[in-house]
Amino acid sequence: MAKSGKKQKTFFWAGLALCLFLAAIGNVLHKDRTKHEAAIATHETTLLTKQKERKEHKSEIQALFDAYLNNFTSELVHKANLYKKSRLLLKKITIPIHYKTVAFSKQNYTLFKEDLAPTLRAQGEDIVNLFGHYSDKIRNDLKDNDSELQQIFLKQWNDMTIKQLDHYITFFMREEKLIQAYDDLITFYYTHARRYYIDIEKNKFVFSDSKDTNEALMLLKRIQNIQNEPTNL
Repeated sequence: MAKSGKKQKTFFWAGLALCLFLAAIGNVLHKDRTKHEAAIATHETTLLTKQKERKEHKSEIQALFDAYLNNFTSELVHKANLYKKSRLLLKKITIPIHYKTVAFSKQNYTLFKEDLAPTLRAQGEDIVNLFGHYSDKIRNDLKDNDSELQQIFLKQWNDMTIKQLDHYITFFMREEKLIQAYDDLITFYYTHARRYYIDIEKNKFVFSDSKDTNEALMLLKRIQNIQNEPTNL
């Protein structure tokens, strides 16, 4: 009986040890699983946070881009309208009735040389320079932001403006040819002011020499040809 009781005690303690060992393993596994689940949850939370930040980041970039674009477009339209108003004077300044006296011819010549032509060139240059001005402004305003934001914004801005800028440069190259053509015509009218009179009823120049008539027509034709050149604006 003594031996039997001893065996029972041995089995009891062995069973208890096994239970404690299994419980310990279970506790470790539970902790590991809890840590793993927590790590997954943290990772998922981090991903969601990053996705949210990325969306907010894109929204901020788009809002900033739209603000710049609206300001740029508004200023561009304003400057373009000023140029158009000045441009209309080119046609008016060559109307024959404005050259009916030598004094009028001189006034038109002086007005073109000292006011209209410089104004048109300055306004055209101002429009072209507006693109560079806004690009520099963007870089300056974004200098304290991260480089990724700057790269994304500037790429989006350049993709939008470079093509437009090319069109404006091409347009104003043609405009410069037109201004020079008007310069030649107005100078011709001024230097030949005593060699024609104005037919008021027909509103046309009547030259005393056919060579002058042909040269005036050639200068007018040159202007017309330049005006007929295609533009993307």
